Amino acid sequence: MVLLVFLHQNKILFPLENLIYNLTVPLQKIARSFAWKIVDFIDLIKSIDKLADENQRLSEENLHLVALNNALEETKRENENLRKELELRSSSDFKYITAFIVAKTSGEFHDHYLIDKGTKDGVEENMPVTLHGHLVGKIRQVYDHAAVVILITDKDFVLNAKILGTDVEGVIKGEKGLGITLSSLPQDVLIKKDDVIVTSATDPDIPGGLTIGKIDEVYSLPNEIFQSAQIKPYVNLKKLRIVSVISPK
Repeated sequence: MVLLVFLHQNKILFPLENLIYNLTVPLQKIARSFAWKIVDFIDLIKSIDKLADENQRLSEENLHLVALNNALEETKRENENLRKELELRSSSDFKYITAFIVAKTSGEFHDHYLIDKGTKDGVEENMPVTLHGHLVGKIRQVYDHAAVVILITDKDFVLNAKILGTDVEGVIKGEKGLGITLSSLPQDVLIKKDDVIVTSATDPDIPGGLTIGKIDEVYSLPNEIFQSAQIKPYVNLKKLRIVSVISPK
């Protein structure tokens, strides 16, 4: 060891050391550059992971905010529906029993909803069910604290109706998945798109003048005795949350 130190200090080993450095320094530079690239790559991976985590966090926060906003909008919509129902009550000769939809019991050929009001709340069979004064169905079966509503689109729903402002009457019939038809209309009567259809007051359980919908399309053939029409309901029945059961005061 002492000999090596002596040789180094007196530069006797300089040529050998110079050769070694000439060979190893480029390799060290390559190795250092490679090491830095590895460090940079690791830092990049960490940065990507951090960005991914941050993105995930922001996505979750965004989903939470969207869900919260949807909940607020739904609450706002329900409050607006309740407000309209209360306004309608105050100017009506009927008693309105507010009920919430708790289940959909529709089958392949039926459109039924289950509400949270029953006989204990004054609900009876065949009472009309409305939203904002628009007919959506009637009570089909009643329990103590629940009732089944048959919607106007149900294939078993049949009701006399008329064109608003006229004496022209026909028969409303539900068509599962297709909407509502108004049939048995006299062929010599002019019927046009957007005519308003209301209940005709011939049914003892359903008041006259409840709006049902508007004529969307007229079907009339020259050789037929009657003509018919497709009716577009005023209410989106798929989004019902709150309804009112109409009862005589």
